[in-house]
Amino acid sequence: MDEIGLLEPFDRMLADLFSSATLRQIGRGELDPEIWITLESSGFLDALVCEESGGANLSFATVLPLFLALGRRAVPLPVGETILARALLAQAGSDYRLGPIVLGVPSLILPGAEHANFVLTEDSRGVKLQRLDGVETVGASRDPLSRKEPAIGMEEGRVTKTAPAAAVLYAALIVGASEAVLEMCVDYSLQRTQFGKPIARQQVLQQNLALASEHVVAARMACETAVRHSSWPSPLAAASAKLIASRAAPVVAGIAHGLHGAIGISGEHDLNLLIRRIHASRLAGGAENYWAGLIGREILADPRSTLDLVREEMFS
Repeated sequence: MDEIGLLEPFDRMLADLFSSATLRQIGRGELDPEIWITLESSGFLDALVCEESGGANLSFATVLPLFLALGRRAVPLPVGETILARALLAQAGSDYRLGPIVLGVPSLILPGAEHANFVLTEDSRGVKLQRLDGVETVGASRDPLSRKEPAIGMEEGRVTKTAPAAAVLYAALIVGASEAVLEMCVDYSLQRTQFGKPIARQQVLQQNLALASEHVVAARMACETAVRHSSWPSPLAAASAKLIASRAAPVVAGIAHGLHGAIGISGEHDLNLLIRRIHASRLAGGAENYWAGLIGREILADPRSTLDLVREEMFS
């Protein structure tokens, strides 16, 4: 199936399931169980699962547009995380149909964890699947690492691909939400008038939107590059995508709120739904300093020149 044939029904489903009113209900803790049942029955959650395990066996590059769509629709549930977790569990020969799953690493927030049953974690000892039952929730995050429960469903160390995949996922969520924010900004600037003409004609506003667009396009290209030449994102390419996307997040948010003014932070305006997802995805899976440090250590430890390293990462 091509990307368009996959994306269109997926995006229609998200539009039906996650209206602005529904997003606000979920934010108040009022999640309709039928939403996850619909997602489960759609088959999209098994997009990356191999055919032998009953999945679609699609490539990461083919599924990337789905992650972008999740960002554009400001989906607060761990849909992308569950898609990745199911693929990793299936590769390990474990049962993967376990309901909503989030991906976590120490000291980072877990967006959507209040709606999840399990968390797939990774540390120096390996990867574990932990239950989230009874873990206290603060806002959009949980801290499952404060509870030392035994791993279930897989042997420790069987999966080693969680962090790069999560980095690309969260980068894509930032990009998708940022693209929706930019569209909202353009529409608002054309409708809002000042001194008898649309504010879109103001040069400073045009420059700010151009700056935000540059950041978002760069982040999207980084996501696409990270999955273009391999079946799974490499650590360095994933780190670059997450770093670039996370750096774009405050630029987009600041320009959007500056343009909309006070109305943009009101609970009735949809802008805040997208901005909250942008900031949550920025913090999830490691923020800028974490990934910048990883890139620096990789470059210093590699005997190749920086040019050769980047060239081989991008084109090999």
